[in-house]
Amino acid sequence: MRIQVLTVGRPRDRALVDLCETYVRRSGPLFRVSWDAVSAGDPRGSQIPARAMAAEGDRLLKRLDPRALTVALDETGKRRTSRELSRWLGDLRDQGRHVQLLVGGAFGLAPDVRQRCTARLSLSPMT
Repeated sequence: MRIQVLTVGRPRDRALVDLCETYVRRSGPLFRVSWDAVSAGDPRGSQIPARAMAAEGDRLLKRLDPRALTVALDETGKRRTSRELSRWLGDLRDQGRHVQLLVGGAFGLAPDVRQRCTARLSLSPMT
């Protein structure tokens, strides 16, 4: 199973980047995990949330694999317990699925990206 975490931008805090990269490496025995990013917002339009979200959304859509299960990580998504999430990921692994987990930028995921996703998952009601 391959899991691609596709984010808008990367954290600026080096310690957080190191933690994320460590998690990706440690996941190796269970899943092939990669972390890829598209650039955040258009600097000229970053003052207008809708414009920034649309630009980020266009970049995300270009990176989607039509064969993958695309999952929006979104506060409106389905909430799962740790065990439910583990079982769900295990089922996807057993099916040999390629999964793309999409993480939006400061203003969230663009509506067209949300519509394109096969599923939505909430890791927490906090954003």
